[in-house]
Amino acid sequence: MVKISIIVPIYNAQKYLDRSISNIMYQSFKEIEIILVDDGSNDNSLDICKKYAKEDNRIRIISQKNSGAGQARNAGIKLASPASEYYMFFDADDFMETQMVETMYNAITSGNYDLVICNSNEISANTIAVQSTTKLTDKVYSTKQACRNDYIELMKLNCANTLWNKIYKASIIKEHNIKFPSLPRGQDAVFNCDYFNYVNSMKTISDVLYNYVLNDLESRSKKFTPDNFNISLKRIKHWESVFKKWNIWDKNAKVFLANYLLLDTVSNLFYSQSPEWNWSLKKQLAYINKLINHKEVKQAVEIANPKNIFNKINLRVIKTNYTLLIYCFTKACIILRKYLNKDYFFIRKLYDERRL
Repeated sequence: MVKISIIVPIYNAQKYLDRSISNIMYQSFKEIEIILVDDGSNDNSLDICKKYAKEDNRIRIISQKNSGAGQARNAGIKLASPASEYYMFFDADDFMETQMVETMYNAITSGNYDLVICNSNEISANTIAVQSTTKLTDKVYSTKQACRNDYIELMKLNCANTLWNKIYKASIIKEHNIKFPSLPRGQDAVFNCDYFNYVNSMKTISDVLYNYVLNDLESRSKKFTPDNFNISLKRIKHWESVFKKWNIWDKNAKVFLANYLLLDTVSNLFYSQSPEWNWSLKKQLAYINKLINHKEVKQAVEIANPKNIFNKINLRVIKTNYTLLIYCFTKACIILRKYLNKDYFFIRKLYDERRL
């Protein structure tokens, strides 16, 4: 009998699918269904999925036009077995520990919790070396407000917005019709925030069970468009509204969102020089000037207090409000990265929009 539906959005992932599908198939917990959603891939991803479906009758396949990972996950939820009690989400280029599903299932059923969150590694795609590990401790939250009070701390630990380090109650998602929004970025954060509205109890565990693979920065830059800054602003405004509703809108929350906006601003400054954008120097300078003089950014830099040394430097540079200096600084960092290993930990932090 199916107890857990594991939903995997797939887009041009042929390079990773043998590893990822096998990784799920050979989990120690067997009462699962594996829903593979091919989101309009133009490589051999769908054929690979079909090959494994012939080997394991727990695998179900959806093939749809390219609509984005969020819509692929929505399709997976819709197809999930009515008997399934829990949902887990898995990225096609990552891998988890063999006992992950079993450990998460045992944790959530041990107290009938609404949510369980585990630790994860960030791993270099090139070397499979662990770059960082989240630092959750074993903790139980018995009330709705207790869960909400720690939400920002979970975000700081990089554990709140991600999907793959969690197990969700299917009944909550179905009863409240929680779906992934149609956004090019940040759907996971919105989905988790919406789900959290209905979380009355939760457990965090210290087990490190998931391995998130950091792929090449150049491939990530292709997903980054000039409209991402506006998308970030909408997401931050959404969080502000939610934090007020949850009665956690205090100085800590304001500084956190200021740090977040600062980081997204820095990401946009760097990506404005991306070859994919192909902007002239004049257009790049105009964009930088527009960003640093945006009302929300000017407010954020006054209260932001980043912990990362590189973001402290970025804050100082942005505060100069000197467009040409900011351009030269970002250009220098990009050149520096080219002369260093692409997985150099600290330089990567300048590009990773999830980090504070």
